[in-house]
Amino acid sequence: MPVDPDLRDDLFMSAAAEPDDIASWVERLSRKAECGELLDLAEGFVFGSDARDPDRAEGWGTDRQIPAAALRAVLINRDLVVDPRGLRINGARITGPVDLKHVQFDRPLHLTTCRIDHYIVLTDSTLKELDLTGSRLTTLSLDRATVTGGLLADRLIAEGTVRAAGANIGEIQLNGATLTNPKGNALILDGATVTGGLLADRLIAEGTVRAVGANIGAGSLRGTRLTNPDGHALHLDGATVTNGLCADRLIAEGTVRAAGANIGEIQLSGATLTNPDGHALHLDGATIAGGLFADRLIAEGTVRAAGANIGEIQLNGATLTNPKGNALILDGATVTGTLYANTERTETGRISTEFIATGKIIAEAAMIGLLDLTGAILVNHGGTVLDLERASLSGGLYARGDEGGSSFYATGQISARNATIGLLDLTSARLLHGDSDGQNLDLESSTITTLKLRPDRVDGTLNLTRTTITDLRTPEKTPPQGRLVATGWQVADVHGLIRSSPRAATRWLGSSLPGRETCPKNADAQGEQRFRRDGFTAQPWHALAAVYDRNGQPADARRLRFTAANKTTTHVPWYSKPLRWIYLVVAGHGYYPLLAALWLVGVLALGFLIVENNLEHFIPADMTAAAEAATTHADENQALAPDPITAADSCMLYPDYPCFNSFNYALAGVVPPATGALKADWTISSTAPAVLAFGLPGLRILAWIFTAILLAGVTGLLRKT
Repeated sequence: MPVDPDLRDDLFMSAAAEPDDIASWVERLSRKAECGELLDLAEGFVFGSDARDPDRAEGWGTDRQIPAAALRAVLINRDLVVDPRGLRINGARITGPVDLKHVQFDRPLHLTTCRIDHYIVLTDSTLKELDLTGSRLTTLSLDRATVTGGLLADRLIAEGTVRAAGANIGEIQLNGATLTNPKGNALILDGATVTGGLLADRLIAEGTVRAVGANIGAGSLRGTRLTNPDGHALHLDGATVTNGLCADRLIAEGTVRAAGANIGEIQLSGATLTNPDGHALHLDGATIAGGLFADRLIAEGTVRAAGANIGEIQLNGATLTNPKGNALILDGATVTGTLYANTERTETGRISTEFIATGKIIAEAAMIGLLDLTGAILVNHGGTVLDLERASLSGGLYARGDEGGSSFYATGQISARNATIGLLDLTSARLLHGDSDGQNLDLESSTITTLKLRPDRVDGTLNLTRTTITDLRTPEKTPPQGRLVATGWQVADVHGLIRSSPRAATRWLGSSLPGRETCPKNADAQGEQRFRRDGFTAQPWHALAAVYDRNGQPADARRLRFTAANKTTTHVPWYSKPLRWIYLVVAGHGYYPLLAALWLVGVLALGFLIVENNLEHFIPADMTAAAEAATTHADENQALAPDPITAADSCMLYPDYPCFNSFNYALAGVVPPATGALKADWTISSTAPAVLAFGLPGLRILAWIFTAILLAGVTGLLRKT
């Protein structure tokens, strides 16, 4: 394209015999450096034209080609007095390798919109400032260099590695830059100190961007695209990023890793991290005081922060996908504040984005202030969706529906064995298709201050074995959903329908499969197995009955314990059943001892019937006295005296001898000391039938038994098991 010759540098036209004449370029560059003027070799060309595009530098004239040797000669000239504005070149093509190792140049060096044909090496050099804005080069090395003002490289295009390992740089700007090294590192800042920060918004890097052990004031990677599918897209292990890393809308193929790093905060809102066969985000052992903010994050692969110390985590509306493994790992992590993983809604209340995790979320032995999964969707068919074993959630776990009507969904098992949880809220939750053993919720041996057990649906089992619950809150109109396994649980208080209705409590407690009891996972050295079927256990019933007792409901407590005793009878071995049946009939398993009084009355009635129907077999104990009384009466009435005298005879025939009373005889002979010491006026004849000879003693034995049971029940000594 023709250019107005008046715009050319007159000195260059008069002094340069050849475009690559090093001496001529040294002279020209020196003059520009002394006066601090910009050497603009693209001046006069239309913006956006090929003449201003370093990618089209092959078409630039020889008058724009500066030998690298000339550049070096100027920069190492100690006698040259350089203007504070430094050496500034725009629109040039630098030919040959730019070897500036160990150069001490305390002024800015600007090579903007330039094409550098080969590498630039500034290893162990010192510069005031390096400006490569809009330029194109192969590789750039600033290892151990000191650039006090900073590296300004917005829109830089590099076809190899840009590296500054161990460098001390005021600030690095790579906004809109493109770094390409598919089989290696695109950017290396290992051990570097970047006081002001790394500003690389909209950066496109093919290869690893790494700053292992670096000390960076702040990092900005908003809208950046990092591609390294077979390795690390971003590698910040052990780095310190004081003021945080902002990487909203980051797109990364490969692992984003900052294990052991110390970062003020990390922002990944709207980011997309893809590494299906490995870790999408790896923050193991990192310290992120301000928090991890990753709302609407899309991660394909594992997101992990095992052993990390994080102020807060926000994953609202995020999608974590790793169907064959772990979607999120927080083992041993400390989250001081809240981990939010909610469904996001618009201002009008419509669902914007839902938190969806496909794969396992695991936070074993983690310490989390509050885990908020309101309206979340967790999916891990046939396995565990959420594993909180030995975790401590002081604020609680919200696995509930939101105010807009969305339910919390868990397709798979929620496990929190041996965990400590402040509030576990399952209101409007839907626990679907548990693990391979049918468990939807496993809280074995956990300690929970308040459990809101109000799910909309539970397909399988709720395992509350050895769980300690201070306050159990259940639905007001129905028993809780799901089959209950609660051997060894302890409950301090209960609210809801099962508090006011023992029948509802009975229905819920009886919902578990007969004889099904959980044991620790897998087999151990003692042969424990996941489940065993060794009979019904009444402990859960007694634990709930104790709640009734504490709340002034003794009748309800007794009814619940009685029902448990009946169920125990159903499941004991056959040879134990008869005794338990007898105990049930006689004393209501010890809970209704007044039944023994009814049986005692029955024994008395039966004794009376036996006596009344066998009067002819009762004879006076003092036959002589009875005979005299009968003879005297007969003589007075000129009648015959009965012989022999029996209780069947009318008392009028022997008025002077005590009359036989069937009831009194039965009462004295059957009921233990019912009438005190009774004189034996009548006795059973030797010809009496067996029903009389042996029936009354037998009834007396039964009466003693019933009396003992009655007295033991009234005094509270009666065993109830």
